[in-house]
This record gives sequence, C-alpha cells and structure tokens, in this order.
Amino acid sequence: MKKLAAALLSIVFAVSLTPITNADTGKEMINEKFPIEFLTTDECNMEEIAVTGTMHLVAKFRTDKNGAAHTDTFATIHGRAVGVTSGNEYIYADTFRSSEDFGITLCEDGINTAPYEFKQYVHSRLLSKGSLPNSHLKFTVRFSTDANCNFGMEVIEEKFDCRG
Repeated sequence: MKKLAAALLSIVFAVSLTPITNADTGKEMINEKFPIEFLTTDECNMEEIAVTGTMHLVAKFRTDKNGAAHTDTFATIHGRAVGVTSGNEYIYADTFRSSEDFGITLCEDGINTAPYEFKQYVHSRLLSKGSLPNSHLKFTVRFSTDANCNFGMEVIEEKFDCRG
C-alpha cells in the first residue's frame, strides 16, 4: 500500500481531464468519477492485491492577485480487492488531499518557482473480509522552496499498522 500511496499523486496528475471554468468564480476545476484498476501490495503479508473500483477526483485551480497559481486536489478511491495468491477479499478505501502553491519568482534552474509549497495527505485502508489483517496507512508530506530557491522536504505524519 505504501507504493500505491506514493504513486497516487502520479495517477491523479496523469489523468487527462479538461478543467471546467466556473462562471461564478472564474476558477478552473475538475469534478470527475471514473473506473480504476490497479495492483498494489498488502504490506501486512506482502501479497499482491488486485483492486477494482471508482476514483472521484475534484481539483480546483486559481491565480491570486499577484499572479501566483494555487491548486487544491481531493480524490477518493472506493472498491473491492482480491489477494492474487490467497483469494482473500478486501474492501479498499483511499483518501488523498493535496495543495500546491507556486511562487512568482523563477529560480535559476528556469523550472522551479519560489516560494513554493506542495503538501500531500494520504489515508489508505485495506479491510479484510477474511482472517487476514487489515492494513492502514496515513502520511502527510510537505515539499517546499524558500524565497532563495532552497528545497526542503518534511514528513509531517507517517503511520502504518496491521490490525487483526
């Protein structure tokens, strides 16, 4: 599940959806539901798990009065899962939130902006319908650059456990 949680960001941003502009606020946004299938690993027993479900993705994009861009993303995945080897059935639930704030100063690398902050929260649950343990993962991480383009990373929260 840790591999999935780390890759969820890639999944969310790899989805090619066209933002819709809200006539009332001028903000661009995405609000889509779509089927999803993937393989992950149950970190409690190291078994490969096949997940089938639905992802609901909501993303908002805005630019402030100084020209800096901001994004807020919320996604959930709900579905069923099956152990590839054991055949054990699971309920899969995942919640993902992120916020991203781009600065208006271009760093020397010509790519990054300052100040910059990306914060991501993930809560994944794999709930066994059989005798195998449930697994729970929560983490929050922050990536940033300060006004001088110095990069930093901070793990704010990281919890993992196997519950019977």
